[in-house]
Order: sequence, then structure tokens, then C-alpha cells
Amino acid sequence: MRGLPGVAPDYVESRRWLTLAASHDSRDAQAAYDLATLYRNGYGVARDAVAAIRWLEQAAQAGLPLAQFQLANEYRFGATRPHDDALALQWLTRAANAELPEANLALAMAYRNGELGMARDENEYWAHVKESEHDLKHVNRQ
Repeated sequence: MRGLPGVAPDYVESRRWLTLAASHDSRDAQAAYDLATLYRNGYGVARDAVAAIRWLEQAAQAGLPLAQFQLANEYRFGATRPHDDALALQWLTRAANAELPEANLALAMAYRNGELGMARDENEYWAHVKESEHDLKHVNRQ
């Protein structure tokens, strides 16, 4: 999917293997997330928001924090899912509990601004800011 030095990505072949991995009994969460990316961006396939969300939901339900964060944003901003603050908060909280820095920072801002059906709360704001700083210590960005 990402290619190698001197070898271009092959999205069609990637989609074939990812579909097998995501559909297999193990229902590989990363494979489902990567399929969501292919369909959302139209890499090797026509853009398909319905398929992208289906794979994103599978990855989120399987516990992949980045998928949970992105699904929260889909509900939060109403791009491909109906706007739903409660579901956005649920998925955002799951991603934050998995120590995804972006999720804790988004929760911090929601508390500061009184979003997602929550009252403004400076203490919760600072708690999530500190948690996002803690999360960043564990991030292995490649």
C-alpha cells in the first residue's frame, strides 16, 4: 500500500489483500482502517464514502484508536454521518482512553469550549491537556 524505495504503491493489489485481512475471522483492525483510507481518498478505487465509513466503523469497533478518533470526528462534524454529539463523545473518549494524543487534546478543547453537550470545565480542560502531553511520550511516529 505504501510502496517501497523504487517500488510504487499498488493500491489495487493492496485492496485485495486488505479486504482478505479485514474480512477474515480475525477481522484485522489496521486492514479495515487502511481500506477506509483507500475508499475515502479514491486510491486505486472510486471514492466511496459509504464503504469508507463501513470499514472505519469496523476498525473503530475492533479497538483501533485512530479509527475511533476519526469516527468521532465524522459524528462531530456531520460530514458523512449525521451530527451526533453523544456518539462523537463516546468515540472520542474511547480513543482518549487508549492514549491517543489527538483525542485527549480534542477532549480538552471540547471541555474548554463547552462542546459535545458538556459544560465548560477548566479543570477537565487542563487534565486532558496534561494527558495528551503524557500520551505523546508513548507515541512512536514513523
